[in-house]
Amino acid sequence: MTTVLITGGAGFIGRWLVRHALNAGAAVVVYDDLRVGSLENLMEMEGNFAFYQGDIRDQSQLVHVLRKHSVGRVFHLAALHYIPYCESHPQETFEVNLVGTLAVLEAMRAASVSRLVFASTGALYPPLDIPLTEETPLEPQDIYGLTKLHCEQAIQYYQKRYGIEATLVRLFNTYGAYETNPHLLPHIIQTLKQGVREIPLGNLKPKRDYVYVEDVAEGFWRLGASTSTVGVYNLGTGVEHSVEEVVATLAALLQTPIQIVQDPSRVRPVDKLHQRADLERLRSALQWAPSTSLVDGLRRWLTVEGLLEQR
Repeated sequence: MTTVLITGGAGFIGRWLVRHALNAGAAVVVYDDLRVGSLENLMEMEGNFAFYQGDIRDQSQLVHVLRKHSVGRVFHLAALHYIPYCESHPQETFEVNLVGTLAVLEAMRAASVSRLVFASTGALYPPLDIPLTEETPLEPQDIYGLTKLHCEQAIQYYQKRYGIEATLVRLFNTYGAYETNPHLLPHIIQTLKQGVREIPLGNLKPKRDYVYVEDVAEGFWRLGASTSTVGVYNLGTGVEHSVEEVVATLAALLQTPIQIVQDPSRVRPVDKLHQRADLERLRSALQWAPSTSLVDGLRRWLTVEGLLEQR
């Protein structure tokens, strides 16, 4: 039986990856500081995984966990990634994201663990109105993306110097139930749950590649299943939608009008107009790609939140 360590496993994507790994028959160890993540997210799987609360920068505890459980594969998702917070706390963001990743890499070296799957981001790419390939020159537009760029560089150094077998997964905009940060879609969903149909929003025109969280968990797992997928992979849908289109889809699903109220305080000074993934490399490697459409993903999320009846 494969034993996997999932850092940030009590967070949004981590929660779904824990579930997917357990369903695949793996032994799962979760490492999370519970600052943003919550054990409530994992209640459905309670008793089926080992849990450690700790700072991702605590290298000695990471070594202890890796050795104690004879971990064979690490999925490193722990990071600060809520953009407004990252922009307001650049030093802390670098410390958690980059120093934390270095701690994971050093712990893996000390415990003789070589296989790593790392959660990177499509935020590394420039704002181009074309499908973004893994070879697109990198040009992060915010502190979060900048930290992930340095993380990728550190991991690639450890690949060459120490033989770490790493898969770097550049995630596009992930959405779904159990989100732990007040990103755009969770903000809209929570407002709707309160019975409000006037939604205060910031930038309305930017288009994003929205990928459903269960597809993301499956993609992570498939990419980590062997060493044949060592390298860099985009994980998105290849389709982009504007904020206005997302709100219109929600209104159609709920069969109720939703009014957008533009809130100047929510307008980001830097916001890319386009971002969508080219998935050719992912499809070629896995013979698979995310398949949940935006309308189906939003329908599932609204159902979990009790805003739609189970079908």
